[in-house]
Amino acid sequence: MKEKILKVQKLLTNENGAVMIVEASFVFPIMFFVLFFLIYFGNMYVVKSAISRYTSACAIKGAEYYSNPWVKEVTEDYAGNDVPTKNEDVKPYRHIFSSKQIQNDMKTELEKEIKGYGGGFFTNMDPTDISCETEYKNYILYSTFTAETSYKLTFPIKFIGQKDAMSIDFKNYETVTITDGSEFVRNTDMAVDYLQRSKIVNEVMSKLNEGFQKVKGIFNIFENES
Repeated sequence: MKEKILKVQKLLTNENGAVMIVEASFVFPIMFFVLFFLIYFGNMYVVKSAISRYTSACAIKGAEYYSNPWVKEVTEDYAGNDVPTKNEDVKPYRHIFSSKQIQNDMKTELEKEIKGYGGGFFTNMDPTDISCETEYKNYILYSTFTAETSYKLTFPIKFIGQKDAMSIDFKNYETVTITDGSEFVRNTDMAVDYLQRSKIVNEVMSKLNEGFQKVKGIFNIFENES
């Protein structure tokens, strides 16, 4: 027993052993701090990647729904059933006189998916201050559907010297271009229809035509004289 006590005393009085203990008292806390920081920061980017995926999917789906109104009806109302062969709810010129129903539906769906995802590996790292926006823009020749998400991710622990837990603001933005050649033809036909039915426009076009004919006649006179 006495020999064991002497060995412990020798170890404690040994300069090398004391140095190791002092080094360990500094290194181990720093090592654990870095380790936990990497774990939590990695989980933060896992959540960010998932929300970015949801935002991209929302923009793609919204663009598809606006491009072809049948897609939403078939995928939601006829899921698992026979695909309908006709559509009674015809919406001509839908890109010009488009409602915000699809836009609002996609916003609600995106918010639901983000809130239902959670905090990745840690349930106490759920995204907070979630704000989702969707927007359909029509540029006549083409249109776009945009999905935008902003949120905040907070570390589940406070580090030494912090009054509040560290949090980082994130934002995701995705825009998808909608191209529909047949819709452009329909929009052009509609514009022509309005022009043909407008009396004022017809009168103006008639006067312009008369003016062009007079100018053409003057040029013909000079041409014959020369």
